[in-house]
Amino acid sequence: SMQCSEGQQPPLQRSLTAPPCHGRGAPPGRPPPPPKAKAAPRAPSRTATVSTARGAPPQSDAGPPLRPLFWAKLSQAPEDCLWDEAPPPAVFDASVLERRFALAKSASKGAAQRSGSFDEPRKRVRVLDDRTSQLLAISFNKLPAPERLAKIIDSLELFPEALPPDALKALHKAAQEQHETLEQLRQLALPVGSLTQLDAPERYLWVLATVPHCMQKLECGALLVGSARELRDLRLAFQDVGVCCQALRRSKLLRKCISTSLAVGNALNRGTSRSDASAVVLPEGLIKLDELKGIADLGVKRPNLAQRANSDHGAPSLLDFVVQAIVKEAGGDRYGDLRSEAQSLLARARAACAVPLEESEASCKAICETAARAQRGLTGIPETPGVRALAARIRLVCEEADLAALLVRGAKDELRVTQNWSSARPGLNGGDWFSGWAHFLEQLVAALTRAEPSAAMTAASPRTALIEIQVPAAAQQQCSQGLPGAKMHVQTVGHNFQQSSELKASTTSLARRARSAGPLSQ
Repeated sequence: SMQCSEGQQPPLQRSLTAPPCHGRGAPPGRPPPPPKAKAAPRAPSRTATVSTARGAPPQSDAGPPLRPLFWAKLSQAPEDCLWDEAPPPAVFDASVLERRFALAKSASKGAAQRSGSFDEPRKRVRVLDDRTSQLLAISFNKLPAPERLAKIIDSLELFPEALPPDALKALHKAAQEQHETLEQLRQLALPVGSLTQLDAPERYLWVLATVPHCMQKLECGALLVGSARELRDLRLAFQDVGVCCQALRRSKLLRKCISTSLAVGNALNRGTSRSDASAVVLPEGLIKLDELKGIADLGVKRPNLAQRANSDHGAPSLLDFVVQAIVKEAGGDRYGDLRSEAQSLLARARAACAVPLEESEASCKAICETAARAQRGLTGIPETPGVRALAARIRLVCEEADLAALLVRGAKDELRVTQNWSSARPGLNGGDWFSGWAHFLEQLVAALTRAEPSAAMTAASPRTALIEIQVPAAAQQQCSQGLPGAKMHVQTVGHNFQQSSELKASTTSLARRARSAGPLSQ
């Protein structure tokens, strides 16, 4: 027998694995291929070169997976950028980085390998779908741990200030919407030590399902950190409406402006269907005064069309005419009072038009109902110091809500009376009506500013004339002798600022001596 090589393999295996022999009955075999030469190292790319030059640590896939940093990576840095001039990175401990930023999946996987089948029951205890669980997890992310939350709600210690307001309101909302989920958690009857079998959102729902009287306490807490804080603003808003209505009805300036405008309007509308009006719709009728422009005083009795067209810009309006008449009748000493009253009315109208009365009334009604329901819910809870303190706070909220409801009724009554007083357009809501008054009062303040009298400027201006006294020589002699009846010639001239100081002194001395001598004869 032919043996090509010696070995300990079985004959069949040797026949299958042994290389062909060069002998009788065997075809010549091909020589084995030459060993591949090692490929020459490629030249580093520009990106790699730049990274090395910048001192970037070498990239390595060894080690546990870390949390990814989702930033926008550039495939190639632009020329002359800051990355070319970046200093070397600071030295850091890679082990600390891996420990602090390890990927959560790796830790869970390792824990599952160590604990065997411990996590399997936790994965199966699910009472929420994925989307609801994700939304609740976002809403509950600021709450304390479920165990700590259960103690706070049960003892009412620092409740509700110990919880973030938004998270507390989200917890209360979830308690109202997840009734079936809470019932399922109650049926599970999981002990406190088995909460790890639930996901984080379900653990918070477990608190709602197991803490006694949790729903009633959460309703009180959500009221205190939520809608109860709106009561003060609502009360102030209702007061703004009522005070503005009373100020409009009691304003003497507004009454004078309305009556004068009616008389002026009737004079303009004489001979038309709008003449002899006894009342107009307010404030729309007053707003029309500023829209009607007059003709500027050009010093011409009958200006032509071109002159009138050129005078349209900046021409006084009918409101300016009315305001000038009011200021003239009141006198210049009362101008400041008129303007202050108009500005005060404008401020009140602006505050009132910013109040959505209908929406505020609905909010006040909802708060009253919520406060009453929360107060009733506390009656079935066993009395403890925490429950007594919470009940006292809810009682104050109920009283404040009743006061706000009283104020909103008063504001609506004031609005109804004032709209009827001003002949308001039927069906107009309070916000639009107050906005119209604010618009007119802005026009009134501007017109009063333009109508400011010139008394101040007149008082500040110099005297219009100086008296120059010319005394004849004979009169000077008589005056020097102290004789009475000295005659002086007095001549009134314009502003004479060229007199010398000596002449002023002499004329002043002569006038004083003449007055002492006796009455002057003209």
